[in-house]
Amino acid sequence: MKISYQEAVDISAFPCRMISPVMMYEWISSTNRRTEKDSPSIVMKRGCVARTFYQILLFVSFLIVVSWTVGAEEGEPGVDEEIYRQVFGESPPTHQEVQLSIFLDETTLGQASAVLNGTEKAIFKTHELIELLSPYLKEGVLERLGLSPDEVELQELKEKGVDAEYQHQDLSVIFHFPAEMRRPVTHQLRRPAEPVGIEEIRTPDFSAYLNYYSGFSYNYKRWERESEHRLPLWANLYPNLQLTRWVLEGGVRMRSEFQPYFELDSLLLRRDFPQWGSSLSMGTVSAAGSAYLPNSPIDGLSYGTKDVLRQFSHGHSFDVREIFLDEASEVSVYLNERLLFRRQMEAGNHELTDFPYLSGLNELRITVTGADGVERELSTLVPFDSRILSPGQFDYGIAIGTPRYSFSDPLLSGFVTYGINRQLSLGSTMQADMESYVGKSHLLFASPVGNWEAVVGASLRTALDPGYYGRLQYRLHFASHRSLPSFGASAELQSRSFLDSVGAEPGETASYSIRGNVGQSLPGGAYLNGVAAYGQDDEGASRFSSSLTFLKSLSRDTSLSMSLSVYRDDLQQWDWQGHLSMSIRPSGSRRNTNYTQNLKTGDAAVRYSAGKTRQDFSPVYSIGLTGYPPESAEHTSLNAGVSLSHPYFRASLDNTGTYTGSQPGDYWENRFSAGASGALLFSGGHFALSQPVHDSFLLVVPEGLPAETSISVFRGTGGTRESRGETLAFNDLSSYRRSRIIFELPDSPPDTILDRDIILLAPYYRSGILLTPQVRRSLYAKARLLTLDDEAVSLQAGELIPIGDTRGESQLFFTDEEGWTQFYDIYPGDYRLRLFAEEIAAKEITVPDGVESPHQLGTITLPVVQQ
Repeated sequence: MKISYQEAVDISAFPCRMISPVMMYEWISSTNRRTEKDSPSIVMKRGCVARTFYQILLFVSFLIVVSWTVGAEEGEPGVDEEIYRQVFGESPPTHQEVQLSIFLDETTLGQASAVLNGTEKAIFKTHELIELLSPYLKEGVLERLGLSPDEVELQELKEKGVDAEYQHQDLSVIFHFPAEMRRPVTHQLRRPAEPVGIEEIRTPDFSAYLNYYSGFSYNYKRWERESEHRLPLWANLYPNLQLTRWVLEGGVRMRSEFQPYFELDSLLLRRDFPQWGSSLSMGTVSAAGSAYLPNSPIDGLSYGTKDVLRQFSHGHSFDVREIFLDEASEVSVYLNERLLFRRQMEAGNHELTDFPYLSGLNELRITVTGADGVERELSTLVPFDSRILSPGQFDYGIAIGTPRYSFSDPLLSGFVTYGINRQLSLGSTMQADMESYVGKSHLLFASPVGNWEAVVGASLRTALDPGYYGRLQYRLHFASHRSLPSFGASAELQSRSFLDSVGAEPGETASYSIRGNVGQSLPGGAYLNGVAAYGQDDEGASRFSSSLTFLKSLSRDTSLSMSLSVYRDDLQQWDWQGHLSMSIRPSGSRRNTNYTQNLKTGDAAVRYSAGKTRQDFSPVYSIGLTGYPPESAEHTSLNAGVSLSHPYFRASLDNTGTYTGSQPGDYWENRFSAGASGALLFSGGHFALSQPVHDSFLLVVPEGLPAETSISVFRGTGGTRESRGETLAFNDLSSYRRSRIIFELPDSPPDTILDRDIILLAPYYRSGILLTPQVRRSLYAKARLLTLDDEAVSLQAGELIPIGDTRGESQLFFTDEEGWTQFYDIYPGDYRLRLFAEEIAAKEITVPDGVESPHQLGTITLPVVQQ
């Protein structure tokens, strides 16, 4: 900004900073170097003079000195030093530490301390410069320049390829880094799940719910001349208590059939630590055996990572592809022959992230089209396996306790898995008790020729020989070419002692086996899959089986499947099986018809269900016939039922009659059953009923609304529900997942509005959140907009902008054909009203204090003429 000598300057408007002798000397020197053409004005970008008597005199002296030196010729030796001596009575200093403003191109980064050596050298503290510049440069760029760890000169940076300008007039340094050194611009190829911050997790001090599942059945049986009647009752209760993020959950089962009993099914105390991505559990827990050893329930303690908490400790997994553009270009990304992304990008570094890869080989093609229209292409195959962890990610778990209900024979189990890179991860799993040890190690590798999995294991057990285990699995799938077949093969070998250590029954699992499968897509939306397996159990019996499955989509609403299998049974006899299935489900309806048939015996079954569109208390009816025709079927059953869904509960009625033809007499059985399920919720002193809670829940209590005022609550996939004073319960919130709640008042007056109409929730594990919408009275006004010739400003859009201390925010408005418009939720004060169609169509208006809704602003004439 240039300020002429005649302009009045408000010095207090500039930020205060003491003027050091070096700064004064810099200004004198830079003024001396100006040409006569520059003399009528002074360039001031930053600076100030403290409001003290001494500094005012100093500033006046400086102006006098400047007036003396306006006519001085550039380059006259000793002039700068002589002027400084005349003003301050001493020679100018050669070294002084000052604060310099740092810029990256036109972006202000902040200030850094520097030592000025004369007028040509500036020496910075290295760590301060790195702290300011690092967020805008590629990672490690400054470190690779080999800067001194303590201090660095500006000239040294220039010698290393960094363009830097030292501005004497305003004590600033402007850096210009080459494009290849800049931090890349990130482009997401898909929209991943929004990460939830730790601070967003909502948890009440106390919340609770009780899921219940109950029912009864009446069973009638008749054979020959005898009959039997039974009326069993049953109920399952699953309470859940959450207190300051400690969650106690359990299960109780009750039965009245035969010998009535009451059983404690489970009891668990859990505490999650989202910041670490882990969870602590005490009570009935699963043995920490991952997927490679049985996760049998134990009574004890476990601690480890959880998938749902992984986002807090590691974030989501993604692949990054970096490209450098030397000019503005259009970039297109194709994944598996499908256009995924297209955008015009500026010159510089760019990162492409969040590729939606599929398991198998993915074809990635990136095309860059420059301003000359020439297209460059990069194509590659990317192997991917969804089971592989992100690079550097740890998953682990450890559990200690006793087998369920035994309270003896202590058991220790654990696993750890580590992601080495995006193509390789490995891990180990173990279980040990007082008599045995079982362990497995695995490796997952996504290679350019297919996905591999290798597992090796060993076991030790008292009075048994050491056991061994090995498995190698291979899969090749071309995600980019569905017309190509997919292949799979596996080989498994294990000893009998290893099988005994994991609790296998004799003859249950083969001691060695090989397996292969081939899948092929066919024209017309069909798919064919073939599987063959051969193995031998520990008793020496060989087993062979093969199957062929055919899937076909006949139309958008109809699908067909058929399977045939050939196998050799336990008696070493060859046999075969075949099944046919067809499903018809019209889109947009709740009608569904299924037909299945056993191709070997001829037995068939058909089932039909129908219901209205999804709404509260909407029944679904079903009827089915199984085992027809009766002459060939061993059993024939006829089933009919109805189920109901209500916001407060679920209920069902079902009746099944079965006929069995046998010798010496026929057998009849009829079973009628009824069931109901639901939940009792509590949070913030309020109770409610709902369907069973899966994880967390939400209560909306409209007690802060005026009487007879309705409120509608919209929650994404949960749809919209309306209340007139009653509590609304949402039973299907997911922990650590963001939910957007939108409130609306569909029939309230314009001056009644909600304090908050959009709320984002991220509930804690198995907790209940209470929301109480609050309303307030607001002011709304009416006005008619006219032109200078008294014509209505019809069908125009504009903006009402608060001025000064007036509360509220800018809001849009629209006029009708008569020029009338309304302004909602405004406050007393001054506003500027303007039209978007014409910049000069603006006028200031005032809303006085003490007015009530609706306030009449009357006619407002704008300085425009209607065309």
